[in-house]
Amino acid sequence: GLLHNYFLLSMIFLFPLIITYKTKVVVVGSNHYFLAQPIEKVLIMLNKLVVNAEIQHRALKLRIYPNPEQEILETAIKWIAGDTPISEYMGLHQNDENASALWAYFQKVIAWAKSTFPVKRAKYTKNIDWGFLYRTFKDVSFDTDKLEAEIKTLILDDDVTKKAGIYPYVLTRDEKYLSLRSFSDGDKLKAYTAQDGICKKCGAHFSIEEMEADHITPWSEGGKTTLDNCQMLCKSCNRRKSNI
Repeated sequence: GLLHNYFLLSMIFLFPLIITYKTKVVVVGSNHYFLAQPIEKVLIMLNKLVVNAEIQHRALKLRIYPNPEQEILETAIKWIAGDTPISEYMGLHQNDENASALWAYFQKVIAWAKSTFPVKRAKYTKNIDWGFLYRTFKDVSFDTDKLEAEIKTLILDDDVTKKAGIYPYVLTRDEKYLSLRSFSDGDKLKAYTAQDGICKKCGAHFSIEEMEADHITPWSEGGKTTLDNCQMLCKSCNRRKSNI
């Protein structure tokens, strides 16, 4: 999880990294090396960590052995770069005196995440774009007790199929992060049959292929994905309802 990975990233700055350059194995990387060396050297170390063809130095064929620290270091670069393409960020900072800004920014994101979500749940905090959440909400004050209570409720909600999406959801309120469970084909057919193919909104008749299942009581208002909360709407009516 994120907070566990904080420890792993710290190890990058305390212990050497082994880099293969052509046929030579060179030991580089320590707390002093990473923070004190010109950032252009650090970026050469990092460029193969970022899975992005446009910034790979094909001529150098630089490669760092796969290990967990690689992903963490790559994440740190992506966080500080934000919406700026990695290659552009590297170009803008290739002449910086050192890479201390990268390490400081990573620490800020971690500290914000720990203070906003003090309860550790490594199982659910993997692969979250904490950099985006930090940039978007770092200046917003949250009631951490209220957030925690909602997180607990959502973890127990069977309609939430993507538990890792709970953390960005409680901040953004965007249900796309939750991958809410859809009505089964069986429930759709039962609701369609009960309605005789009539749309509950416009009253016109449609084939089942022209209709979509809809929550009578929205999930956000406590409605569940169950047959008794299912109604069939034509696609046009359902789209209009979703955009209200």
